[in-house]
Amino acid sequence: MSKYSGADWIETSLKIKNMSPLGKLVADVLGQVFRGIYHLPTTSLKNTDWSDKYMIEFNCHKSLSTVDGWELSWLIVLCFDNHLRLEISPNMRSLSLMFHPRDPNDTEDSCRGIGSIEEIIMNTREELALQNNTIISTYEEE
Repeated sequence: MSKYSGADWIETSLKIKNMSPLGKLVADVLGQVFRGIYHLPTTSLKNTDWSDKYMIEFNCHKSLSTVDGWELSWLIVLCFDNHLRLEISPNMRSLSLMFHPRDPNDTEDSCRGIGSIEEIIMNTREELALQNNTIISTYEEE
């Protein structure tokens, strides 16, 4: 059960009944990220095709950031945890968030992905040879 409303709110409040399992999963993820999917513009929610089983595209009119906000970090972690491929692209005055399902047991290189979020963090630090998990910069404050 989700802590914040997602697919259940879309089905009940917006009367959208033909949601695919992917549509329900994406709605639940967005509900968690934005602490209730009802905090997103109703027009964007209604204009999303929640019935597609291969790709859900949602036009996000909210900002996504790290450090100053949790939404981007939460979105990334929840996509990894739920085996969703997330693509973020500019779309006029919004961000297009495209979600594709990934089978965690798929052995095809194109769909296998790059591991768990924990593996990504470890590999990033290792690959980039970060010292104390930070980038050593020559930038100095004046």
